[in-house]
Amino acid sequence: MVPPGGGLGRVTKIDKLPVNLTMDAYYNVVRPDLAAPWQLRTQMTFIF
Repeated sequence: MVPPGGGLGRVTKIDKLPVNLTMDAYYNVVRPDLAAPWQLRTQMTFIF
């Protein structure tokens, strides 16, 4: 698969705990027959 795309991220605080939030989107230009044309990834990482 060949997925061009990109994303955004930000470090913020929930209460007093820092959290890294990211969201990425990719379009699969070349893919197998049953594969999805788009991918969306979200992530929340707690920083201790």
